[in-house]
Amino acid sequence: MAEKTFAMITTRASSAYTPVALTSFFAHTPLNEGDRFFLIDNDQTFQSKELAPFPRVELVTNRAPKSFAANVNSILQIARTAGSDVYFLNNDLVFTPQWLEPLVVDQPIILSPTSNREFQYIKDSFRCERALALEDYLGQEGKFETIARFHRSTKQGYRTAISIPFFCIKLPFEVYSVVGDLDESFGKGGAEDNDYCLRAYLAGFRVAYALNSYVLHFSGRSTWNGAENDAERISREQKYLKVFGEKWGEKLLRYVITFDQSIIAEDQVAAAAAQRGEFKSLIEHLRPVRSLA
Repeated sequence: MAEKTFAMITTRASSAYTPVALTSFFAHTPLNEGDRFFLIDNDQTFQSKELAPFPRVELVTNRAPKSFAANVNSILQIARTAGSDVYFLNNDLVFTPQWLEPLVVDQPIILSPTSNREFQYIKDSFRCERALALEDYLGQEGKFETIARFHRSTKQGYRTAISIPFFCIKLPFEVYSVVGDLDESFGKGGAEDNDYCLRAYLAGFRVAYALNSYVLHFSGRSTWNGAENDAERISREQKYLKVFGEKWGEKLLRYVITFDQSIIAEDQVAAAAAQRGEFKSLIEHLRPVRSLA
């Protein structure tokens, strides 16, 4: 089994979430001797003394803030030398028992846990909805653990998808050594994960959710749900939408980024490929033909 390189980004805007993520990670993640964990301080605001309870964490302090893609690529560069699988983690997460085990499979598949984005639950007064704030969770830890146990008892297997968000992602060495780095042209953050999934399919790999792995994702704490004003969010979104559309075409932009199902409803070939889960064929069909002239 390949060694594992874990990495997480922390920022000023999301700093309150980092200790919660680290505490739950090390409480519920079995690590081997050769596994490594990097915490990336993206804006030189993290206090290293906060790592005292976490001796296995290696702190990386960026001289200047990097985009999400650039931070992932810096970890891919480190992991390549060891031939290790990369697990890139948001810091606005709560990890649960057995979250990792369904991801540690010896197959070249990009894998993600599921979260409250995909499955929402209610336990007494605690509503595990798509987007939460830290104060919604604190004091409700026991109820969330009950939700996670219920989820694991009712969900099994893997579900392929054309793309998945890289909030908690496994990139196997066999995949990223072929597909390469994330594309940094999308800007600060947005669509580089969708782009990478499409590239992986075209290279012959698959993308899937591990259904019985479940984490809590507070969502967007370094961008739209904490760090950005409306003008900054709109500018970032316009940037990545423009780059994605130029690279993959209008149909894939609408289907993958804006979840416009009419794209395949109007196209029998696309609909058949989507229904069969033949995402490589679907991507090739929807992607515009580029002129060689």
